[in-house]
Amino acid sequence: MYLSGHSMGLQPKATEAYVVDALERWKHERDVLTLFKDFWFPLEDRIHLQLAKLLGAASTQELCLVSSLTVNLHSVLATFYRPLETGKDKIIMLAPEFNSDVFAVEGWLDLYQRKDALIRVPVEDTALANDLIVREVERSKDVAGVLCMSAVSYVTGQFYDIKRIAECCRKNDVRLVLQLAHAMGAVELQLHDWGVDCAVWCSYKYMNCLMGAIGGIFVHERNFDKMPGLRGWFGTEKHVQFDIVPNFMKKAGAPGYQMSCIDPFHAARIAGSLDTIEKFGGITTIMRKNAELYDYVYESLEAMKFKILSPKGFGNHGGALSVILDKKIKQ
Repeated sequence: MYLSGHSMGLQPKATEAYVVDALERWKHERDVLTLFKDFWFPLEDRIHLQLAKLLGAASTQELCLVSSLTVNLHSVLATFYRPLETGKDKIIMLAPEFNSDVFAVEGWLDLYQRKDALIRVPVEDTALANDLIVREVERSKDVAGVLCMSAVSYVTGQFYDIKRIAECCRKNDVRLVLQLAHAMGAVELQLHDWGVDCAVWCSYKYMNCLMGAIGGIFVHERNFDKMPGLRGWFGTEKHVQFDIVPNFMKKAGAPGYQMSCIDPFHAARIAGSLDTIEKFGGITTIMRKNAELYDYVYESLEAMKFKILSPKGFGNHGGALSVILDKKIKQ
């Protein structure tokens, strides 16, 4: 049984051919513009269409491929965390969250000299987690500008009730920044319909694209009027991308958050993963198959008296099942 997808998934069979094709096209490149026109732009468009399905985006305008997970988190925090404008300087996070997310959030609090403005919500008890998150948003609505949280816990594997949490955030004027590291490729997402303000993801866990592969940013269409806090030349309209222009001409929607060009070999790996997901029936089919395996392992461990951290029930968990091992088993 392969157990390492939580950190880095197996290589899809299609990936090698896609990467080799990208190398061959580069080797026989006639000029840079032809490579962009004949290879890069069509590949980028196809990937965006597939990602839109995976994210539950209304259109490709709500997403873009760009940078690594933590860089993307910095990008959306630079855009959506504006304490000087809103007068709400606190950020809500779950506890535990992965260190990288916490460090990124603390960096922005330090930048605005708000070192004591981090609110943590304990979510180890999966039965209470959703209620505690909603309760904290309602309690802190006058002082908290952002709720920054994972969609799926990397510790317990719980898939939170994002629809309910997003509705609560909108009602209380708190921006929801969602981290999808353990959700992409593991659970079915409907970010647009749920009304999530923005989200970031990586591609090396359940997307199986190898460490360091680029991730992306989702921005709900109601936030298209926001100017990205971090900007770069690939966030400008394509017709002026190679021109010297005095002002930033933002691409419409989330593509305006793209700061620089994307490594074609990263894109080839992502294409291999996305095509594999589609080959096996899409994320809904994969999620149901995962649930069958999950329930089998859960019941087997339960029968052996293991202490299980993860919740049971379809739609309540991601791709991981967490257990606590006693010292004898660890040794």
